[in-house]
Amino acid sequence: MSTLNKSKLAILIKDRMDGLVSKNSINDAISVICDIMTEKLSEGEAISIPNLGLLDMHTYHGHDGLDISTGEIQYVNPFERVKFVPHHNLMVLLNRKKSEFKKG
Repeated sequence: MSTLNKSKLAILIKDRMDGLVSKNSINDAISVICDIMTEKLSEGEAISIPNLGLLDMHTYHGHDGLDISTGEIQYVNPFERVKFVPHHNLMVLLNRKKSEFKKG
């Protein structure tokens, strides 16, 4: 699986903008965006990105679960994760592009 990190993203943006903006400036902008998103999500606010989707905090409730290594029932503490809910337009676009996706 390919991973897109901050550095790769900055290079892609710089190339798309034909080098008009420096990689350092793009890195700074990405950092600001990530900081704002982290702050909003940690405060319980959802982030809506038009035509892309919604980022929202989802709390998984505490529950009893089976530890498969020991066979014992153990309590799993509640935890939070960021959940992405894709926008309908994104799903339509991805479904149109399905044939271009590589399997494997």
